[in-house]
Amino acid sequence: MIKTQKGFTLVELAIALVIIGLLLAGILKGRELITSAQLNMTASQTKSLTAALITFHDMQRGMPGDLTAPTTRLTNCANQCAVAGNGDGRIGNAAEVALARSLSPAPESLVAWAQMSTMNLISGTLPEVTALEFGNSDPAAAIGGGYVISYLGTPVFPLPYITATQPRDGHYLALVSRADGIQVTTTTMTPPVAERLDRKIDDGKPNTGGMVAIGIALAGSQQCATSTAASGLYASTVSNENCGAFIRMRD
Repeated sequence: MIKTQKGFTLVELAIALVIIGLLLAGILKGRELITSAQLNMTASQTKSLTAALITFHDMQRGMPGDLTAPTTRLTNCANQCAVAGNGDGRIGNAAEVALARSLSPAPESLVAWAQMSTMNLISGTLPEVTALEFGNSDPAAAIGGGYVISYLGTPVFPLPYITATQPRDGHYLALVSRADGIQVTTTTMTPPVAERLDRKIDDGKPNTGGMVAIGIALAGSQQCATSTAASGLYASTVSNENCGAFIRMRD
């Protein structure tokens, strides 16, 4: 008896391909919905953290982390919250967050979160910090990475920003992937995602406005923006996580 080997018919193959296509479309759509939700939450977080900073200043007549006698002004202030600042009206400076952030001595950029948390103005940090990591020492960001807060200004504004013109002096949130220092290697978003966040909270451009991109403007897989000029755009075709952000809070 001659045995015949049966295979899939064209109809069966077509049905299988349709099912695979539907599954892939569902996965891609699901990822897009997740990214959109993360972006909305991240934009909301930046507004909430900015509001917390302004509220703290209005209530205490000073910046969090910068108070010279925090235990006499804040209730239940212990651990990092109790570390005194220098009272210069600014939360730390670029030098202390650029490359050498540490737990001891605790910089003002770290103490600021502890003091705002003590006043129940923010969540997402621990009362007693055990490590420099997001969700512990500093708030985590919904899009990935987290936020470091500091005054950034002349002449020591850290250089991972792309724009050829130094951003305006002021207090900033640095949205980066590591809490131990702001560097170009601490980027946390792809250029298309960074552009979408920029459009939600600013002007959609990497080198102008209240959100300035962290990254580089070179061609290739490490690119975040197309140029250092004000006319530069996010590198929309690059899929690597090459971008971070400085998000301005206030003077």
